[in-house]
Amino acid sequence: MSGVALISVTKLDLETLLPLARKGLGYSVSAQADAHTLQLTPPAHTLAILAAFKDQYTKAEYNKSQLQLFQVGFLIATHESVLLDLLEASGTPFATSMTQVRDTRLAIVMGSLEDWRNAVRRGCRADVDREIREIFNKIYTQLVQAGLGHIFKNRKKQPLDDNTFLLKGPQ
Repeated sequence: MSGVALISVTKLDLETLLPLARKGLGYSVSAQADAHTLQLTPPAHTLAILAAFKDQYTKAEYNKSQLQLFQVGFLIATHESVLLDLLEASGTPFATSMTQVRDTRLAIVMGSLEDWRNAVRRGCRADVDREIREIFNKIYTQLVQAGLGHIFKNRKKQPLDDNTFLLKGPQ
């Protein structure tokens, strides 16, 4: 059994950014996010501000550079035999440590939202080992719960008999 917890998301210093961006750009980079019809979660609000930095009238379409600016970190607990494959699949920076539970390791894994989007897409496929897919399913679920699920907008969950799911969509 593995565990995953979202422990870090980009947080902007809005007291500094907003007035300086308004002065430099001539518009509020938070206006679209603040006026959103649904209450945005703090991570989604931050991502909307990053999108508005490039385009005042953006409709929440995020490009690769904006997703690369937004950093996300997870604390992952899993069997040490699974951890190496997981870290290789994520392709992101990490730190690991042994736990008090035999053969279990903890890892802090950090990466951009673009890194995580790509890793989750790779990790939620049928050809991925079930234990690895389970962890990426948990990462996907936590990103969705944090209000960041729209980065997977072209993907649909397909449940499997082993209590995991695939993310199906265009390659």
